[in-house]
Amino acid sequence: MPKFSASQQCRNYIPRYQEGRRNGMDEDKLKDDTILDLIGLTMQHFPSLIDSSMDREGFYVPSSLLATRGIEVPRQNVGHPLLLLGGTSSTIEDCKELIGFLFKAGYEVAGIENRIGNPLDFWTQPGLDREAALTSFIHHLRNKEGVKSVDLVGLSYSAFEIIRSLRGNRNLSPFVQSLILINPPGLNEDITLLKHLTRFIFHPAIKGYLKSIGTFLGFDIVSVEGDSKLKRAYAKREAHGISTWTCKTCLKLVRTFKELHDIVTFRIKESLRNLQDRYGYDINVFLQSEDQIIPARVTQEALKDFLPEDHVEVVPGSHNDLIFQKWQRPAFLNFINRVRQHRLYRTHPSEHGLTR
Repeated sequence: MPKFSASQQCRNYIPRYQEGRRNGMDEDKLKDDTILDLIGLTMQHFPSLIDSSMDREGFYVPSSLLATRGIEVPRQNVGHPLLLLGGTSSTIEDCKELIGFLFKAGYEVAGIENRIGNPLDFWTQPGLDREAALTSFIHHLRNKEGVKSVDLVGLSYSAFEIIRSLRGNRNLSPFVQSLILINPPGLNEDITLLKHLTRFIFHPAIKGYLKSIGTFLGFDIVSVEGDSKLKRAYAKREAHGISTWTCKTCLKLVRTFKELHDIVTFRIKESLRNLQDRYGYDINVFLQSEDQIIPARVTQEALKDFLPEDHVEVVPGSHNDLIFQKWQRPAFLNFINRVRQHRLYRTHPSEHGLTR
């Protein structure tokens, strides 16, 4: 159960907000901080279905708690959270801004904490570990939290645990309403470990830093629209994101190499096709055109023969922009809204003037 009830949350929120205002804190930042506090306050351990001696941490912020922060969740979103899953080196802390953005847009959000581990964790099995965590957390949300359904939102590598969990648990299809995969790997048939490792190191790290420096100095080398102040802010965020991602990648060196090997050996195209055609999952993909790690054009080419065009969205930006940058979050929100509309039309066609 959550650490505090909704009424306790409300009592805790008001004095803290008033104290912050008295201390001269920026009001918008104070509101954002108190909203994001809900993540930590609802974080809890949940048992693994695979090994009872292991547990993981996850959070779920329902509408009742968002209401204590002045956020109204539309009726159709109550009990239907977005279950956000991070990539190879992204934690909940990294995703907090994105989560807060989704809260303020009227969505309940849940998520699982990815353990970074130590550099020489030779016993780790990231594919199995993440699959077990997701399957266990879905059962926890359904059986303990009373959640009615979820949309799985997978950043990058988390597409793999989504596919593995769903194909191994056919009874999850009524509960998991849709899949939203963001820059997913596993669709490039020509990728090799050396090629991906080279791309992994040089493109986001070295080239990313150089682009950040160039943008900060005023060179017009990114597709971000705006004045020089906005572009400098973009460059600073980009450098921070690259530093955070690179540091966490190095902190879990053995796990990183095992994840990279998984990425270049597990092909997901036929698995996605089967999830859609055999089990009826609604699959949607959000891509960023300047992604140097998972090229969007390759992914588009792989998807075009089984996913409808309106289930794939391509916007400007690089691999981790949704986490570390603000500029494409409105486009991502529009995509989520569109996915939910697909679901409403599919499950309740008569309410929208449609017939089966």
